[in-house]
Amino acid sequence: MEVVKYFDENYHHLGDETLENIHKKGLWHETFHCWMVSKREEEWFVQLQIRSQSKQDFPNFLDVAVTGELLATERMQDGVKKIEAQLGLDLFFKELQFIGIIQDNIMSETTLNREFAHVYLYVTDQSLMDVYQIQKQDCQGMIEVPFSQLSDLLSEQKNVILGSGFIYDETGQRIEKQWPFSIDDMLPHQIAYYEQVFAGIASKLNK
Repeated sequence: MEVVKYFDENYHHLGDETLENIHKKGLWHETFHCWMVSKREEEWFVQLQIRSQSKQDFPNFLDVAVTGELLATERMQDGVKKIEAQLGLDLFFKELQFIGIIQDNIMSETTLNREFAHVYLYVTDQSLMDVYQIQKQDCQGMIEVPFSQLSDLLSEQKNVILGSGFIYDETGQRIEKQWPFSIDDMLPHQIAYYEQVFAGIASKLNK
């Protein structure tokens, strides 16, 4: 049974609760988010995960490269274990750049997910196609898209953009492809979340 800490809206710790009840009751809790970017031919690309078809909430949606609840027994440094578990990438915590702690509400038909998301950035020089060994239980593929175009999509300056990556089909075969997507294909984080994340990433990349 997974147990996490829960908080009030001002980030004061109130107690511990099972993850199932956290989502049922809509309690504020801590999560780890790692956005991943790479640079190719002087252009920055954002790497996103494609959520598994078997997910109860938001199957097949595009989301942050790595996400996960922080258990009551874990420290934020344990976020690198989530990166290894989900993508097969073995990193040191010091390789991540801290973006900030961002409050976010994600609503579905069955849950209200209220998060204090601890957001980090990892800059990689490795190809999306070569490096990742994904955990297919949670993620069915990865896609990358130019940072500037994704920013335009989320600010509604573009309606559709083109991404490229790979996806595993029902037989377990990996298929490399390109496909268009819109803001409706993205996990519905609050717009304020995306704005703060993208401003933070831009500031890190422009240093």
